[in-house]
Amino acid sequence: METSKGKPKVSSTSGEFISLEEAVAKQKKHLDLRKRVFKEEDPVRSQFFGKDHLLEILKNDDCVGIKIIFGMEDEKMPNLVLIGADENLKNLAKDSTGLKDPNRPYLSNAPVCPNVCN
Repeated sequence: METSKGKPKVSSTSGEFISLEEAVAKQKKHLDLRKRVFKEEDPVRSQFFGKDHLLEILKNDDCVGIKIIFGMEDEKMPNLVLIGADENLKNLAKDSTGLKDPNRPYLSNAPVCPNVCN
């Protein structure tokens, strides 16, 4: 996996699996912060991205994973942005063959919980 620019920064196995308890603790910290700092009664807990869209991003030959960019829709609504990335974290456009709009490689505006989860 060595590149012409040196050692890769990431690979297809970057990240680690964690336990349910660790995941719950991370979410609790997030929710506590949103309630305390932003005074949100029912903060956004998650955002859902469909399998077909994720696979479309991952099908690029140079893609080793998905980079998640933290974004905001407005002052209180977080909105994640996803893009495929290579082993040096360069953003990749998906293969646009046959797509109606090939200049839109970023994935965003997915349903959020609690809105769609209740």
